[in-house]
Order: sequence, then C-alpha cells, then structure tokens
Amino acid sequence: MPQVQSIRRLRRNGESVASIARKTHVSEPTVRKYLAKEDLSAVPSVRKPRASVIDPYLPVIEQWLAEDRANWRKQRHTATRIWERLRDEHGAEVSLSTVTRAVARLRREFAAERDEAFMDLVWHPGEAQADFGEVDVLLRGVVQRMHHFVLDFPYSNVGLVQLMPGENAECTCLALRNLFEWLGGVPERIVFDNAAGVGHKGSMNGQRGGGGGGAAPDAPVPGLPGALRVRLFVLQPVFRS
Repeated sequence: MPQVQSIRRLRRNGESVASIARKTHVSEPTVRKYLAKEDLSAVPSVRKPRASVIDPYLPVIEQWLAEDRANWRKQRHTATRIWERLRDEHGAEVSLSTVTRAVARLRREFAAERDEAFMDLVWHPGEAQADFGEVDVLLRGVVQRMHHFVLDFPYSNVGLVQLMPGENAECTCLALRNLFEWLGGVPERIVFDNAAGVGHKGSMNGQRGGGGGGAAPDAPVPGLPGALRVRLFVLQPVFRS
C-alpha cells in the first residue's frame, strides 16, 4: 500500500508514468494499473471450502436415498442405517453426526428441487381430484396389500377413501358410485392424477381383460361422464431431463 500511495503522490506532483516507474522500480503497466484503481482496500482472501471425509461417499448416499423414494416410508434408510452401511460395506471412517448432516442436506436439496418442479393448482368448489394408492391391511387375519381410491376435494380440504382390489375402470366406477352415494351428490369436475389403469377394463382382482377392452385415454371411464354429468380429466406425467 505505501508503494501505491507513493505512485499516486508522484503523479499528483506532475511526474510522468515513465519517471514514476523508474523511481519506484516497477513497470509502467503496473503504474498505470495503480493510478486507474479507485478502491485501494485490501482484497480479502477467499477461504476455500475444506474437503469433507463424507464427500467420496455422497454419490452412494444419493443412490440409496433415490431408491428409498420408491419404497414404503418405514422401509427407507435412516441416517444411522446409512452410516452402518457405509462402515460395513465401504469401510468408511466417518462419524454418525457427519453422515446425519449429509443425509439431512441431501434430503433438503431433493425437497427443494421437487417443490420447484410443481405448480400450485387453483381449485374451485365442487371440483375433486382422484387417484389410487396402496396400503397394507389385515384381511381375514392375513396382511395383504390392497389398493385404495382417494377422492379429494382440495377447496374444502376433505378427502374420502375407498378400499378396492384393483385400479381398473370397474374399480373406479364402483368406488365413485359408493362415494357419490355416501356424499349424496356428484362433483362438477374430477381430475385423475396420472391414474394409468383407470382406462382399462379387467377383473376385480386388478388384472386386465383381453379382447381389446381398454378405453381411450381421453375417456378414462366409459359412460361415466354422460351418466353422471361430470367432466373427467386425466393428468399425464411430465418428464424433465
């Protein structure tokens, strides 16, 4: 900094760039650079992030978390389980607290990316959203995985559920009829959230029938709109690279 101040003082005294360079023993480009510089404050050093011992194992953890999203919640990895697998399968010498922080950060990042990928829909009174899901139930003393049809009214924040043996057109019609009878009315508009099996005919055990019994994608439940005077819409999935 004293050298910069000397260069500026000589310039104010009328010295030429060449003369200043000779007297201060620096090059002429350096003199010009200091004369043109407005902010003479010292540039703070940028602290480079220190590599963490968990960094080499992040791809493995991300893969396990991605696989978890296809499993039931109770079957997903906890941070402790991930730490145990890293230790036993990969010989990782990392602490449980380090793994816990990394898992929490990766889950927050995924949640943020997921929220950015969806847009909020505006729902009006009398509109419903329908979808299928799966649940384990105790039936005749045996745990069985069954399907459940959900009819949700977002405007009223009310949801109705009907257990069904499959996800085809017959199950959809039966579930809707039962729910409509219980409600004592019919919604004006139903949006099916990517219900792939809604447009297919099949037996009540969820298997599709033969002989070209499927319905067109834009008519998910044959005869239902005309019979109940309800508009049906099927949302298709959007894949982003």
